[in-house]
Amino acid sequence: MLIGVGLGALTTRPDRVAAQSVKIEPGRKPTPKPATPTPPPRKPVVNRMPRRADPEIEMVLVYGGSFLMGSPENEPGRSMFERPNQRVAVRSFYIGKYEVTQAQWRAVMGGNPSFFKGDNLPVENVSWDDAKEFCLRLSQMTGKEYRLPTEAEWEYACRARTTGHFAGDLDAMAWYSKNSNFKTHTVGRKQPNAFGLFDMQGNVAEWCEDDLLRSYETAPSDGSAWVDKPARNSHRVVRGCGWGTLTASDGTALRIPQVRMVPSGSILRTLDLSCRSAYRIGGSPGLRDGALGFRLVRTSR
Repeated sequence: MLIGVGLGALTTRPDRVAAQSVKIEPGRKPTPKPATPTPPPRKPVVNRMPRRADPEIEMVLVYGGSFLMGSPENEPGRSMFERPNQRVAVRSFYIGKYEVTQAQWRAVMGGNPSFFKGDNLPVENVSWDDAKEFCLRLSQMTGKEYRLPTEAEWEYACRARTTGHFAGDLDAMAWYSKNSNFKTHTVGRKQPNAFGLFDMQGNVAEWCEDDLLRSYETAPSDGSAWVDKPARNSHRVVRGCGWGTLTASDGTALRIPQVRMVPSGSILRTLDLSCRSAYRIGGSPGLRDGALGFRLVRTSR
């Protein structure tokens, strides 16, 4: 009687819990229900800065080989910095299809130091030190090792197995003093070289890893970076010329105000020689200039 009343009381509770008939065999105890597991403690939410998305940087695999680095004695515009012509063997490596753009710079570094603004314009007004910091941060973001090209890698990639002054039709391939209107242009708008690389000659000149030394007499023949030891030289190598590169007598790059005030006429007609594949100048590691940018290299494994 009491059991029935108890069941009736249960079925009339507001939460309408259903009564269940449990059959218990003599001498057996009902199997206890497993205990409800205690949920694990929730980890406290930590406020974090949003992670920047990794920039997309197209790389081209350049297969290794050997080439004659520098210029022959009879090449017009040749300087003392391009001698002697010597054979260098380079290992395979990946190199940027384009110069590093302002959008890519902003994705890694934040901000935009460029003199000429535009997401798809090459980043410029960056020093060698700035470019090295970009490589370090990008490597940390992606888990891949990015770096500046060695001078030998750069010239090998620029020549793309050619041996002449230029790697093709200069007007079709390069933004330089004759056609640039003294400004940078969107990367990839001119024709690529035979390796599929754009703007190797023109648009912006490009930093390399090496120190600038006065000749190739003691340069390594294995394509590695040429670093003055025991202490580093005061200048780093710049290759590729820019939208209006001129060269001082000591082989260093001239700054924007000097470049932009060049008069029209015969002087401009000689500046195409600054776009030669062998052309090399230098700048101090802290130099920033609107005609100076860079592209990336990643070692092939």
